[in-house]
Amino acid sequence: MKFNISLAHDYKENQSLQGTNLEKFIADFKATADSETLRTSFAASLSVPVLKSIAPQTSVRDIFAVDEIPAGALAEYPIDLDDIETAVVMPRLGAIPQNLVVGDSLIVPTFEVANSVEWKLTFVRDGRFNIVERALEKLAESFVRAEEKAGWDTIRGAINAENTMTGHGQTTLTKSLFNDMITEMRAVHGYNPSAIYVSPRRAKDIRMWTDTEIDPVTRREIFNVGGMNGIWNVQINELRTIGDGEVFMFDTSRFGVMPIRTKLTTFDDPTAIKRLRVGVGAWEEIGFAVIDKKAMLYANGLSA
Repeated sequence: MKFNISLAHDYKENQSLQGTNLEKFIADFKATADSETLRTSFAASLSVPVLKSIAPQTSVRDIFAVDEIPAGALAEYPIDLDDIETAVVMPRLGAIPQNLVVGDSLIVPTFEVANSVEWKLTFVRDGRFNIVERALEKLAESFVRAEEKAGWDTIRGAINAENTMTGHGQTTLTKSLFNDMITEMRAVHGYNPSAIYVSPRRAKDIRMWTDTEIDPVTRREIFNVGGMNGIWNVQINELRTIGDGEVFMFDTSRFGVMPIRTKLTTFDDPTAIKRLRVGVGAWEEIGFAVIDKKAMLYANGLSA
């Protein structure tokens, strides 16, 4: 799902700029072409729309508990469950997830994610802020991809025999398999599943459930407002990056954390103006850790 970025927008009032407010915005936007101070201020303000675009597009910010850490604090979390011996963490972007032996607490390593975009200075002088909006959407997409990659690599690093459901005898995501996964998490591990993630083809299986399998009330619960909603208090989520042969179910209240040491920050690239361009860079410092592997149930072997 793509979320458009609108710069001519009052984010406090959550409405588009109109009339004199829009005219003032365009005039201020044009003025950044000839003022380093205004460019710096404008670039810093872009973190708001970019971040608002990132959060709804990522699945990992729903699976992991997002924790914005105060400046200077460690990403440290107490471990208060007796049966947790190891946690899975992502040491850095693009690395292999690591299993860490935990004691009374866990310190989650964090890493930087950064990228930048540019546009011609003439676009600014002409007031074409829509060009900037498109560039910022590409910038947001790069952070979405990085977060999704790091988060799901961490999730996959937590798959083991204890949280893998085998021998279910199903080749599609049937109502029976869905129910069995819920039962497995509740009865065996004592957890309450809150979300399930499937590929588009497995989501198709759910849409194929017939009236003989689910009653009309349940069907309305699943297909709320024409899209996938949830069933039995488990939210159904569709992801293209998940294989057709696998299904992930989570108790998101206990699964893991996503510490954010530095929230996404945008800044002006002072070197770009020498090439008659405007450049904006962005970075954030984040981490991922699976604290309780049993808060996930993984089923595979379905038909691709």
